Amino acid sequence: MLKTVQKMETLNGNLKPNKRKDGATLVEVLVYLALFAMIFVTFIRLFWYVSENNQRATYRGELDRSSMFVFEHLNTVVDNASSINDELSSFATEEGVLSMQVNGAEVSYSLANGVLFYQSGGVATPITSEKYGVERFYLEQVLNSSDELIGVRVTLLVKPVQMDDMSFTLTTTYTL
Repeated sequence: MLKTVQKMETLNGNLKPNKRKDGATLVEVLVYLALFAMIFVTFIRLFWYVSENNQRATYRGELDRSSMFVFEHLNTVVDNASSINDELSSFATEEGVLSMQVNGAEVSYSLANGVLFYQSGGVATPITSEKYGVERFYLEQVLNSSDELIGVRVTLLVKPVQMDDMSFTLTTTYTL
């Protein structure tokens, strides 16, 4: 004959049967869910932060490469230029125009709608990506002691279209 033995707990000196079954109570489940939610939210925030920083680093790298490409392009053309046409060029304005004689042909750089264009032989070619807006193509004349135009100082401000808080400004001087 089997006897059923019931566990007894002492509560204030009185013996009472233990009615708790194996498992978690509703309060314990809610506590576990709250802890899990806090950990989950922390990981989501960490993932978002890392993702945003990777995107910013990518934009910064592309922005640097794009700006350096423009200056290398300018450097190559100015090295081959015989003169700067000051009548067709626009100086001391945010949207400057630089016109030069290269191998007997007129070439120019101009800014339109946030894109820097190189024009040669009547064909305008964009040299900046539409992902990056050029906000400033500022040109200053470089004159010699006889007030002859011998070069140009270029300031370029480039910003990613999707990120207002990032920009790249570079100023350099080219002389003939």
